[in-house]
Amino acid sequence: MSIYKRGNVYWFDFVFNGTRFQESTKQGNQRVAQQIEAARRTQLAKSKVGIEAPAKGPEIKMPTFREQSQVWLAHLRTRNRKPIPESSVPSIRAALNKWLLPTLGSLRLSEVNHNALRDLVAKMAASLTPKTVCTYTVMAKQIVESLANEDGQPIVARKWDNDRLDLPIVNKRDQRRVTLSKEQIEALIGICDEPWERTLYILCCASGLRISEALALDREHLSDDFSVLYVRQQVKAFRVVACLKTDAAWRDVDLHPSIAQILKEYLSNRTGLLFPSRTGSPHSYSNMYNRRLRPKLENLGFYEKGAGAHCFRRFRAAQLKRTACPDDLRKFWLGHASSDISDHYALQLLEDVERRQSIAASIGLGFELAESPCNFHYSGIVNAPEVGLTH
Repeated sequence: MSIYKRGNVYWFDFVFNGTRFQESTKQGNQRVAQQIEAARRTQLAKSKVGIEAPAKGPEIKMPTFREQSQVWLAHLRTRNRKPIPESSVPSIRAALNKWLLPTLGSLRLSEVNHNALRDLVAKMAASLTPKTVCTYTVMAKQIVESLANEDGQPIVARKWDNDRLDLPIVNKRDQRRVTLSKEQIEALIGICDEPWERTLYILCCASGLRISEALALDREHLSDDFSVLYVRQQVKAFRVVACLKTDAAWRDVDLHPSIAQILKEYLSNRTGLLFPSRTGSPHSYSNMYNRRLRPKLENLGFYEKGAGAHCFRRFRAAQLKRTACPDDLRKFWLGHASSDISDHYALQLLEDVERRQSIAASIGLGFELAESPCNFHYSGIVNAPEVGLTH
């Protein structure tokens, strides 16, 4: 019942066959007012008030999923509120072309229902991780809902049920989080023949930078004494872009004095990118991984599926935890956002450079550096308690 009280009496307000009826019951008793409203509805039903079909608005042509996906992607790129960076477009297009469009592309948007989406989920689940399946499924839902009227209401309204879609559950305990031990880090660094590669691995292990952030480092992103890194950009698809993964990724990372000395010797008076390719452009992580990092891990017997440069970041995160690094600095250096209100109250502590550098020096690296940078060649598997990769 659409009953509400105004002053001392109850009113009813309801829509019947497209017509709105709002009247006072002139009653102060709610139950009596409800009876009056029910009688009014019965009277309208008998008199057939408002049964005339409302005037039709302009018909909207129902596009295919393929056509609407292009509209959706264009909106993501041009919207005023948080448009996606151009560097993210290729990966979205790749997901569309490989997974979504072959299954849903020819369907009209009104035909993309639970059955159609369940078929897509089944195909993706055979090859992709649950997390990726869920991400691509959200993309499909957004494309369907992106066709809207002038009021922003979806033309094809869907109330999706993930149980009916057989959508896999993302269990964080089952996700691969491969790490490298201290001995494995030292062995990997020891077999690097080229100074840039050795310095890159050392820097990633000692700073916790994402590999895309490390490959985009420029000389201007280092303090004069090489003790602070300014993370301001990253590499995506062979290009340096000014956007970062998150807002928290925009940060200053303080380095151990030994790492500052290594960078000083490595760079000397050079300018530009710290780790350029032969053509002067930034290295592509996929090329570096396939041609350098993975072969070295395989030769050492350390490789497992999921082992990559993110192992360096996990190693640094573990070292910060192990040495009881203050939580505000640990999150700040790793580029993780903090939801702790007390951390926000104490943000001025992050501006205390002396405190940051003192703690960075006391924490250490967690691994040993060979004295000679590039003439030590690892010749066998490390005899240590942790021989394989850990999860």
